[in-house]
Amino acid sequence: MSQTIIQIGANTGNNSNDPIFKTISNRDQVFLFEPVPFLFEQLKKNYKKQYPSNEFIFEQKAVSNYDGKLNLFVPCESNNFTRFPFWANQLASTNPDHIKSFFENLKVKQINVSCVSLNTIVSCYNIKNIDLLITDTEGHDFEILYYYNFIVQPKKIRFEHKHIDGIRKQGEKYKKLLDKLYNLNYKLIEKTNQDSILINETC
Repeated sequence: MSQTIIQIGANTGNNSNDPIFKTISNRDQVFLFEPVPFLFEQLKKNYKKQYPSNEFIFEQKAVSNYDGKLNLFVPCESNNFTRFPFWANQLASTNPDHIKSFFENLKVKQINVSCVSLNTIVSCYNIKNIDLLITDTEGHDFEILYYYNFIVQPKKIRFEHKHIDGIRKQGEKYKKLLDKLYNLNYKLIEKTNQDSILINETC
C-alpha cells in the first residue's frame, strides 16, 4: 500500500542518517521541504536518480508556525565539506549561534526564506491522511508541531528533540510538546539521542 509522508528539513536526501530515502517507493505520496537553495537542488537530483518515475512534491521552503518569511543561518555552499563530518551541511537553524557551536571555522551566512505552516501544507495539498511526519530543523521543531491543529493526525511522528530548548538542550518546550501529543493519544515508542518517535494507533 502507498504511504503519505511529509519530511521537513529533507537536506539532500541521500545521507546515511536520512530515515526514508532508501525505504519509500514511487507509489508513495511524499512531500519534501528544504529551504537552503544548494541543498534543495541536490535533494531533487538525488531523488530523481533514486526514483526516476517519482511524482514527489519538492518545496524550497522552511516550515514554521506561520506563513511568510523566515531568517535562517546556513552553511555556505563555498565550504569544503570534505573537511567536516557528513552532517555539517545539515545545521541550518534559526539560531545564529547554532552552527558555530559545532564548527567554529565553518562559513555561515544568513538567508531570508519563504516559510509556511504545517496547517497550510495540509490544507493547500488537501492531504487527508499522513502515515509519517518527520521534522529535523535544528531546534525549530517545537514551533512546527506545537502550533499544528492536528485536524489530520499523522499515524507516526518523528521529530528532532536534541536542540528543542536551545543548543543540545531539552526542557520545558520538549515537555510541553510531548504533553500535547500524549493528550492526542500518541505514545512515545523510541527516543534516540537525536529524535523522538511517537505513534497514534487510533488514526
